[in-house]
Amino acid sequence: MDTPGAIRLTLNSEEQRQVDTILYEENLEKMCQQISKVSSSIILHAIVNHYNWDDGPEPMIEALNNPVCAVITFMDMFELMEGDYWLAQTEEELDGLPWKQQWREMAEKLQVKLEL
Repeated sequence: MDTPGAIRLTLNSEEQRQVDTILYEENLEKMCQQISKVSSSIILHAIVNHYNWDDGPEPMIEALNNPVCAVITFMDMFELMEGDYWLAQTEEELDGLPWKQQWREMAEKLQVKLEL
């Protein structure tokens, strides 16, 4: 924890309960609402790192836009979503596929936040 920007990775039981409640929410809209209201960078970091990234970008876009999201969490997000892959996609590869465009836009936002 002495490293600047570090996030505590061990959660107490209440924090773990909050993370689990959000991650196991079956309604995507409710999950997104809950993520937007997270007020702890530690809990948000745990959500990002335990999220099933195959379930789509919407919840992680909420995490990205949450003001408590830490730089280290942005870094993890970029790696977990394979940001370099999405940035390398051509417009032709993205054309007409909104789900791919969401991933690309998220990678671009992370790129700006991380000044890559």
